[in-house]
Amino acid sequence: MTSEDAAGTDLIISRLFHAPRPLVWNVLTDARHIAAWWGPEGLTTRVERHEFRVGGHWRYVMVAQDGREYPAEGMFIDIEPPERFVTTDEFGPDYTPPDGGDLPTGTVMTVTFESLGDATRLTLHLSHRTAALRRRHEEMGVLPGWNSALDKLATYLSTLETEARP
Repeated sequence: MTSEDAAGTDLIISRLFHAPRPLVWNVLTDARHIAAWWGPEGLTTRVERHEFRVGGHWRYVMVAQDGREYPAEGMFIDIEPPERFVTTDEFGPDYTPPDGGDLPTGTVMTVTFESLGDATRLTLHLSHRTAALRRRHEEMGVLPGWNSALDKLATYLSTLETEARP
């Protein structure tokens, strides 16, 4: 499910996963798992930095089959295990969009984990400083990109061994 806030600055993506909250939390916050699902289908991800602590930085580089790289990075602002974390979410300074347009900046993503028994509702709340920045992010494919990554996340969660579940 995807929605937009009334002010037009935020995007909200919500997905139900048939996995317990501790497992979903671990797969989203432990660097060992990030490369297995991060990024849209057809891209691989290289985790260059992952300091999961308040004030810690992260940098993941998605790589297309043609070798083009799509770096993303941010800083963790707040962490409340296993309920939520908040991070800035930017394109890396070494990325230029193919259309040459300006990159959206100042995006803050809040990720929440709602326990529903053996299932978890994951919600990504992407806050932009202005509606124009939100629209630019959408033009660049943020919604299909995240939805594809969440499809990969569902597949990855389904492959984890029962004994690997926390």
